[in-house]
Amino acid sequence: MTEQPDLPPVLPQSLEIEKAILGEMCVDAAALEAGLAQLSADAFMAPANRIIFAALGRLHQRGDDVDFLTLRNELSRSRQLEEAGGVDAVVQLGESVASPDHAVTHIRSLLDLHRARQWFMFAREIQQEVTRPDHNLADLEKRFGEQVAEWQDHRTDMIRPAYIPATTMIEGNPELRQPIIEGLLRRGEVMNVIAPPKLRKSWLVLNLLLSVASGRHWLHFPTYPGRCLLIDNELHAQTLARRIPRVMQVMDLAPEDIADRLFVESLRGRLCDIYEMAGYFNAIKPGTFDLIVLDAWYRFQPKGEDENSNAAICAAYNQLDRYAAHLDCCFVVIHHASKGVQTGKAVTDVGAGAGAQARAADAHLILREHAKPNAVVLEAAVRSWPPVEPIALRWEFPTWTTARDLDPTDLKKPNHSKRRREKTEQEGQPSESAWTASRFASEILTAEPTTKAAIIEKSIGAGLTKARASGLLAAAECAGQAHRIQKPKDNRAWYSNQPETTLGGVCVCVARPPTPPSDALQASWGSGVSTQIETVACQAGDL
Repeated sequence: MTEQPDLPPVLPQSLEIEKAILGEMCVDAAALEAGLAQLSADAFMAPANRIIFAALGRLHQRGDDVDFLTLRNELSRSRQLEEAGGVDAVVQLGESVASPDHAVTHIRSLLDLHRARQWFMFAREIQQEVTRPDHNLADLEKRFGEQVAEWQDHRTDMIRPAYIPATTMIEGNPELRQPIIEGLLRRGEVMNVIAPPKLRKSWLVLNLLLSVASGRHWLHFPTYPGRCLLIDNELHAQTLARRIPRVMQVMDLAPEDIADRLFVESLRGRLCDIYEMAGYFNAIKPGTFDLIVLDAWYRFQPKGEDENSNAAICAAYNQLDRYAAHLDCCFVVIHHASKGVQTGKAVTDVGAGAGAQARAADAHLILREHAKPNAVVLEAAVRSWPPVEPIALRWEFPTWTTARDLDPTDLKKPNHSKRRREKTEQEGQPSESAWTASRFASEILTAEPTTKAAIIEKSIGAGLTKARASGLLAAAECAGQAHRIQKPKDNRAWYSNQPETTLGGVCVCVARPPTPPSDALQASWGSGVSTQIETVACQAGDL
């Protein structure tokens, strides 16, 4: 018979990790919340550390401040200071803290060690039972299976069958969940807000938070007043402290309007992924908040996981659903779109990463760039609401406002200048290189003054790029073949190929052309450039 190896004389443990966690709980509120939510006293191997952990729990339960001094006083009050190792033990906790940001990792490690000890003790107990002459193998196998199932259930939150008759479900749910944003989002749901980087989506959602906190319309969507929490892992607290009052001022909100309804958590510098946030959310009492915003989603994604993996994204959104169910609130997730113009994509295809992010969420709201500058189009795919019609928005610092004068179907188009040049050459039309200042003045400009914007638009239709058209216009003006016209009470630039001083009975004057080009540019435009054009000053009395 083969000899069995000796059992390890020391159970799996790490007193260094235990001290580090207790020290981190003393210096960081988030570490304290996570430790109390995920650990129990028996997770600590050292009896002194169990006493200290219990003392921290009592301080937190009473609402007292937690630090090394209050911990020492609590241990003295309960006459456990010497049992916990004395004042030196409390001092050593502070020396064990490398960074509060490591608390989540340390808690995971301690849980693993605790589970390893449980396995060790259970295995030794089974071994002792098996060596007894009257052991019952069937009972031992059943006991082993039950223990494993219990631990798996604790670790994976395994669900059990709980199906009910459809009629019972219908009778028990006569109404949909409470709306938070009418037409978009209900309590317990998750909504994505997707836009290209630097398109000011965080400002848009800040306006959303203030709207819900104050019970006002957000854009044209009615909201229901509720308590909101912004968890921002990109911006420092100082930046948020500047942004919020700016949006409040535009919305005509006073501090008392949001005093007990909008809360902010800046995680800049102490990042946690969506799974590491479990302790944070478990420490919040259900019903505390109605809406929680996560900005930005890419920083909540676990390190090493591929954002293009549907399995990884589904798992992350499942975790969000657990948080929403536990807290009885809804979540808004801010994420960025993939690179490039998003015009040709379906709503659910806009967003960097796997397509599961659109399918897993209850509402998928996107922003696409409008053809007009400083404007976007808001579109959404929703699950428990009628379809949402696209709306145009205009950026008016510091927020977005509804732009009813813009066509929401007029989206920004990709740059097709190269394709357009190829097409004109195939049709036998001259390419950009064939254009000269003289030809531009005769074919694009007219005797009737035209705005520069209209000239550029006409040039693009003729196969020129915007940059090329602007250059040819400047060259024609310097050559005296294009004339800038100034109309009274109109600051726009008007151009004509005729230096008329009275056009259509309107008093105008011909502005002096810009400084002549350098010799190199002048050579490229041709010789004989006239740069001496007199300014004609017209007054109303001369007409």
